[in-house]
Amino acid sequence: MITEPEIVRISEQIERNLGLHFPKNRFEDLKQIILSALPDLGFNNNFNSFYQAISNNSFSHIQYDTLALHLTIGETYFFRESISLEALKKIILLPLIEERSKGKREIRIWSAGCCSGEEAYTLAILLNELIPDIDSWNITIIGTDINRNFIQKAISGRYTKWSFRMTPVEMLNSYFTKIGKEFDVIPRIKKMVTFSYINLADNKYPSHSTNTDAMDVILCRNVLMYFSVEKRDEVFHRFTKSLIHNGWLITSPVEVSNEAIPGLKRVNIDNAILYHKGIWNNEKKKNVFLSNQGNETILKVEKTNVSLFDNPDNSVLSKTNAKDSNLSQEMNRSKELINKLISVRKTDFQKAKDCYEQGLFKEALILFQIAHNQNSNDQKTMFFLAKTSANLGYHTEAISWCEKLIAKEKMNATYYYLLATILLEINENTHAEQVLKKVLYLDPDHILAHFSLANYDRKLGKIITANKHYKNTLTLLDSLDDDWIIPESGNLTVGRMKEMVAQFR
Repeated sequence: MITEPEIVRISEQIERNLGLHFPKNRFEDLKQIILSALPDLGFNNNFNSFYQAISNNSFSHIQYDTLALHLTIGETYFFRESISLEALKKIILLPLIEERSKGKREIRIWSAGCCSGEEAYTLAILLNELIPDIDSWNITIIGTDINRNFIQKAISGRYTKWSFRMTPVEMLNSYFTKIGKEFDVIPRIKKMVTFSYINLADNKYPSHSTNTDAMDVILCRNVLMYFSVEKRDEVFHRFTKSLIHNGWLITSPVEVSNEAIPGLKRVNIDNAILYHKGIWNNEKKKNVFLSNQGNETILKVEKTNVSLFDNPDNSVLSKTNAKDSNLSQEMNRSKELINKLISVRKTDFQKAKDCYEQGLFKEALILFQIAHNQNSNDQKTMFFLAKTSANLGYHTEAISWCEKLIAKEKMNATYYYLLATILLEINENTHAEQVLKKVLYLDPDHILAHFSLANYDRKLGKIITANKHYKNTLTLLDSLDDDWIIPESGNLTVGRMKEMVAQFR
């Protein structure tokens, strides 16, 4: 029997580490979830061992990942909440595309709490439908989630029919390839989206390292219901900072009813709820009727034929169909993939690197470890072990690998910079600053070290020092082509970094 003090302590730890809030009236649900999760967490049916581990802060990252899988509902599908998507198309994207087509052809969208990726891919399909010359645009769509199992499924881009229950058949035929009983996102759409782990409860965004800054649109739907009011306010504050001026935040009407968000203007479009950063000019917007009620803007979108969203009767499945996905099969997929990869005639390092480049970090970590066991002195493998561990959130292990690399090659600035980025990620800022200075001692022309120090000094209010590092960053960037990708930057181009520096100075 789980006592009330025990469940209170467990709920506190879950909220602190995952941001997920369980009020008192949901304690019985939480108890049942915990008891059913014990075997997957490695405690068989021993609740006492589980309680000692979580209450004494000895719960591992992997165990919290597994617990998140049990605590969150992975319920999503393509073209979900058509009213919000219609508002996104008519009120935000069409005017934005018209404006950007005359200048900088760039759009940046973040699906926060993306679950298994259907929303992020829906956004990619929508933009592909709206922009005829999309290949000449710089499109950034990122999907993030707290559940790494969902992230892996999103990266794979393969779904069962249940994910298409509101998808028009013509969309399914155009953007997916049928493989057995599943459907695979076509490569052109898949490459438009990147997925990564972010815990929205952490104070780690906006950040250039996670590509969560300067966003035009953030969608966070059916996620905030899990958070307490205090945590939700913190998330709203960080989302506001992540948006550019005139950016938009889209939430779900079922979880945010009449909330005011400092710095954002609440806009009600039919039953869709949007928040706008800046002064919204409606003069040139078409198909929109506007009125003001107090601090709220009420919009009515003129109904026109929208082939993407207005054809629910032509969906792949009706709402009454039974769900055909199997969770246990999903959890075994990584093991099957590892076994398949081991049989491939490549070096273990190359197999691991292939997984890493596809974002299959769990599989990559296992394969890099196999490669390391075969050659424990190979620094290239150790470097990727550090990066992969960091991407999975295993910061202690990542730091350990960095320290081993530095012990082998004390004058390698790349190893120090990787260590610094990990330290910044876990808010070991003073130590990170020291390591970044070491990087510049070894390599005075290290662009990312100058930029990181500039951002750190700016955060501390040391504007003069920050501007010095920003100036050094721009000086180094000016000698490079704008399309050149800066090494170890997460595919950040020189041109993009120049824009980021200009925003901060």
